[in-house]
Amino acid sequence: MLNRTEKFRFFGFSFVALMGMVFLFNFIWHYPVRFERSEEKRIELGKKFGKKAIDIEDDINNAEQTYNAIREKLDRIPGFKPPSDNHLTEDQINKYRGVVDHCWDRLRSYRRDYVKNLPEGVARGFAIAAQGSIILQLCRIEGLAEEKMTEEEFNWVKKQIWEAALFAVNRKFESGKVRPEEKASLSDIRERLCWGLLLYKETDKVEYFPEKLDTSRIPRHNVELFLRFKNEIRWRRISFEQMEFDYQDIMNAAQALPE
Repeated sequence: MLNRTEKFRFFGFSFVALMGMVFLFNFIWHYPVRFERSEEKRIELGKKFGKKAIDIEDDINNAEQTYNAIREKLDRIPGFKPPSDNHLTEDQINKYRGVVDHCWDRLRSYRRDYVKNLPEGVARGFAIAAQGSIILQLCRIEGLAEEKMTEEEFNWVKKQIWEAALFAVNRKFESGKVRPEEKASLSDIRERLCWGLLLYKETDKVEYFPEKLDTSRIPRHNVELFLRFKNEIRWRRISFEQMEFDYQDIMNAAQALPE
């Protein structure tokens, strides 16, 4: 399988091309791919695909106004200041989960209730890429507003969870208690956690360095919370629901961490 660098070389991506893509998606955000329909066509769409399809189309067409209105609400939420001890709370984990679950539900509904209505061909692929980006932007900011959570707090909580998760995953590998059927998935999750925590280097291939995790500011309190709530924590292709962790072994290892 091609690694990330080889994929970019294979498809001939250059810095100029990448900047062009950034410009394109910014253009799409402000001028999204719209499907303006007559009332008759809207009724036909509703009969064929249900009211959700009409709602999703309206969301896409009104994306910029919706985003700006929600942004104003978020700006009124008090600023977040990380605690000096880096301790997570159960409430923060629940709010993080609420934001992620909202995005999952939104994207699933978009694929299930709307994408199938788009015409086949290149135009459909372009629309999916453009509109998918719009829906992702909307669902994230909607989730934050619902949970009354600033972007700064969400990003901080995500980082604390990922650091605690990587500590637990590292310990699981060190202990040798990795079942054969979960080894590939767990290795993939470890790499994704390293990517999110910037513990990697790109040369002619991508190298990951889970051993470089800085444990000096990971409270064992956060590790314990991760182990308790692991089944409810996910992010894109990161999910721990099928993973078994030896609670006692990991918490024994966590005794070396700050309180």
